[in-house]
Amino acid sequence: MTRALLSFTLLICDQGELRAAEPAPKPTAHQLLVDAFAKAKREGKSVFIIFGNHGCTPCRLFDAYHAAPEVQYVLSKHVVYLKVDTEKTPGAEELIKRLGGSMGMPAWWILPADGTTIPGAGRAKGSAGFPAGPSERLGYVKLLRTACPQMSEKEADLLLRTLRENPGSVESESAERLEQAAATKLTFAKSLLQDGKR
Repeated sequence: MTRALLSFTLLICDQGELRAAEPAPKPTAHQLLVDAFAKAKREGKSVFIIFGNHGCTPCRLFDAYHAAPEVQYVLSKHVVYLKVDTEKTPGAEELIKRLGGSMGMPAWWILPADGTTIPGAGRAKGSAGFPAGPSERLGYVKLLRTACPQMSEKEADLLLRTLRENPGSVESESAERLEQAAATKLTFAKSLLQDGKR
C-alpha cells in the first residue's frame, strides 16, 4: 500500500513538473493592446502601436529610428510604444483588420488611452510605411503632436531631424546615389586617363 501511494505521489509530482516546464502561451496582439491602453491610461499618455516583422526593410528602418536614444526619450514622455511582430504574435493580422488597416508594413496607429481615434490626426485607418520623404515626415510628426498635445516644438523638431538623418530617408538615399555616381565617374575618368597613357 505504501509503495502504491509513493508511486502515485511521484506520478503527480512528475506531471506537475512537466506542466511547469511547458512554456507559457504567448500573449495575443489584442491582449498586448489592452495592456498598453491600461498603462497609457495610468500614465496619461497615448498608445503608439506598430506592426511589422524582421523581413520587412521599412520595418527595420522604423525600428532603428525608434531605438535611437533621443527618439526613445521624447516618445517615452508622450506615448506607450507597442511593437507587434506579425510573424510571432498570435492574432496580429486580425487586430490590424479590426483597426481598419491592411497588411502594408509597417502599419501604425497613435491612439488615445480610451481607444478612440484622434480627431484631425490624419487618416483614421492609420499609416503604413516608413516616413522617408519630407511630406511623410511632416505627417508623422503632425500625427504625434495631435495625439500628444504636450509635445513641445523642440521635441517635434528633434523627431523630424532624426528622421531626416535616418539611412532610409529620401535625402540619405539621394546623397548615397550621388556619391555612387561621383565615384563611378571618377573611376571612368581614371580609366580614360590610363588608356590615354598607353
